[in-house]
Amino acid sequence: MTPVSGTHTPTRLEGALGACAGACERHARTVLIAIALLTLAAGVASALFMRIDSDLSKLIRPSDELRWYRDDQAYNAAFPHLLQTAVVVISGPRYAPVVAHAERLRDAFAADPAFSHVFAPSIDPFLADRRLYFLAPEQLVDWGSGVEQDYGVLLRLADSAGLANGALTFADQVSARPGMPLPRPLATLAASFEQPPPRTIELHGYPHLEPEVDGVHHELIVLKGEQRLDASLPNAELVAHIERTIAARAAPPGVSVRLTGEVKLADEEIGAALEGIGLAGTLSVFLLALVLGVGVRSARIVAATFVLLGSGILLTLGWAVLAVGSFNTLALIFVVMFFGLGVDFVVHYALRLRESVSEPDGDGGAASAAVIAAR
Repeated sequence: MTPVSGTHTPTRLEGALGACAGACERHARTVLIAIALLTLAAGVASALFMRIDSDLSKLIRPSDELRWYRDDQAYNAAFPHLLQTAVVVISGPRYAPVVAHAERLRDAFAADPAFSHVFAPSIDPFLADRRLYFLAPEQLVDWGSGVEQDYGVLLRLADSAGLANGALTFADQVSARPGMPLPRPLATLAASFEQPPPRTIELHGYPHLEPEVDGVHHELIVLKGEQRLDASLPNAELVAHIERTIAARAAPPGVSVRLTGEVKLADEEIGAALEGIGLAGTLSVFLLALVLGVGVRSARIVAATFVLLGSGILLTLGWAVLAVGSFNTLALIFVVMFFGLGVDFVVHYALRLRESVSEPDGDGGAASAAVIAAR
């Protein structure tokens, strides 16, 4: 703070600030009315024209000269269906129920127009029909041995796919090979009747391609849907729609369905950030009121401080609408910063003004303006 004395010669800037402060003091009512009208206009403009753009890629844009950024942009252009995806994870100790439920969910998602891309890698029809091409040599040998063992059963079932032929084949196999494991086609057929009446009858014609050991088996379904970038939570509606689709189809006992992926994680991160901003803003207002009440001890200054904070926020929003046009969700973080900076300036200004008014200089408002300008 620059002290006011008879030896100090105000600079041109100090003179201009002093003249501005003096003019505001002489026309205080006009200045307050102008600020109130500007605040009202900014608030109305913000309410009518403010829009949200939650595309975080626009928050910070790297230089096009960076090689990694160019490669990332080329990848995004070549594989747009792999961006902003959700992943449904189906898990369970038994392979067959996990696959069956994954197929039901995949069909439900594929029939829903809300999803532009649905891909389940391990149960994709194209890959499933060509699974032999993906087997290691030793696995291919095992598969050939299994086919040789089940060859007779497959021929009998191929002659007639009726339930009667299946029952006769099952009875002949049990009587001919008592105590021996059933061929895979008959084992899957018998498993369909574990919980009568069966909803579906399964008969797997590709034996020994499924893991027989018990453990944790996983199936993944990759989904891509439309984001609402004009909302503060762009993925909330999509995530809720996926969760409703999952909840509408009860999983078999022992099978769990979970949701992860970029869409789900981003929705949780932005939601947590907004909750944190709301909590931080509330605590900031409370602590500011407490600090001002204890430190300043002037109800008029405290009230004026919060009125000016509200006016400053609305004026800032109005200017942002005019200059930028849209807000990013994370931009709300700066509201809390505005509280701290705004209160700092208001308190310094108000206390210096009160100090200057109480000085016995006998010059009234002119002295106040000069002191404020000197600061």
